[in-house]
Amino acid sequence: MSRAGEDRIIKWQRQQGRTIESGILTEQAGVFAHRVSDQRLIDRYKVRGNITYRQWEAGDRLYTTWYNAGRSPVQVAALTVRVDGGGSKRDMSERQSINWHSFVGALGALPLSMRSLVVNVCLHETTAADHAKAHGHNKDGGMYGLSLSLDFLADHYGMPSG
Repeated sequence: MSRAGEDRIIKWQRQQGRTIESGILTEQAGVFAHRVSDQRLIDRYKVRGNITYRQWEAGDRLYTTWYNAGRSPVQVAALTVRVDGGGSKRDMSERQSINWHSFVGALGALPLSMRSLVVNVCLHETTAADHAKAHGHNKDGGMYGLSLSLDFLADHYGMPSG
């Protein structure tokens, strides 16, 4: 794609309200590529200034460990029957197991009342207001609860405050 074509795409993305980070020249294809930085709900909270970079980093790390543990949405169908008649073996790999234990440890470090909020916002893309409303709280308190929860999570990960 030409540079003019890329500029039109960037302009269109910005008109849609997207936040575009600076372009990165990829080595593989030699194509000027841009990263749209507000793909997930927690990304949009960071871009809007609802949460700090430290809080975003803690939520992103929780999402990454959950995803790497194989708890991501299933992309392929599970085949339960093999040619020899036995069932499929769905054990975790060592990498998945390490990430799963990290994920469970991070959730265990949070107070019980904060766990569902962090899981719903960071993993299941439920807004903080919707979560608060569903649990009988004032919707305005959802963002405050989220920022407090992500601070607890950042402390668990040992991220410097600042």
